[in-house]
Amino acid sequence: AQKRGALTQALLAGLMTMFTAGGLFLLQAHRLSQPIQRLAEFLRAPGHHQARWRELPTPSPGLPQDILDIYAARHSLLNDIARQRELEIAQQQALEHERQSQVKLGLAHETLLRAIGEHALVSSTDLQGRIIHANEKFIQVSQYSLTELLGMHHSQVSSGIHEPAFYQALWKSIQSGTIWHSEICNRRKDGSLYWVDAAIVPTRDEQGHVIGYTAVSLDITLRKQAEA
Repeated sequence: AQKRGALTQALLAGLMTMFTAGGLFLLQAHRLSQPIQRLAEFLRAPGHHQARWRELPTPSPGLPQDILDIYAARHSLLNDIARQRELEIAQQQALEHERQSQVKLGLAHETLLRAIGEHALVSSTDLQGRIIHANEKFIQVSQYSLTELLGMHHSQVSSGIHEPAFYQALWKSIQSGTIWHSEICNRRKDGSLYWVDAAIVPTRDEQGHVIGYTAVSLDITLRKQAEA
């Protein structure tokens, strides 16, 4: 009986030692694996944890070097991600600012065109002088409909009172890419004359090549009649 009791005690002592060692092992394993698990969690969802990366625990004293290396790699990775994110945000903000500026510029341009259209005759031609656009003021003064004007050569509204050299100088100026400005007399559809103070501007594409011409003119007929 004494032998059986001693054997039982020895068995219990061995089990207690084994459980104690196992518990310590599990505790140490958990302590060592925690940073690895947290790093793995971060890597699975970097966007979700990026804002909280500074909350991850700092390494405890006495950790093995390989665990310390993981911590160092983690901080380096998170710093790189944070810098990349800051760059992306800055780029997005710059693009949004540019978009808003373009919108404002477009609105200002439309407002300017409407204001000009209220007071000026505006027409555009291709390189050969065929009309491709005319505003309401041009239609009203010339007495031609938009359908009649589109495709019409601009010379069709010429009055015929200017010398050929006048028109030669006009074309030479705008074909060279410079703005032409002068007073010119045109003829309405009913044959009557009207005078305009005109500026003809070469229209350019994105590469700077002249692709047509735009004329902006003020009706000065009443002034010319008063001067006569």
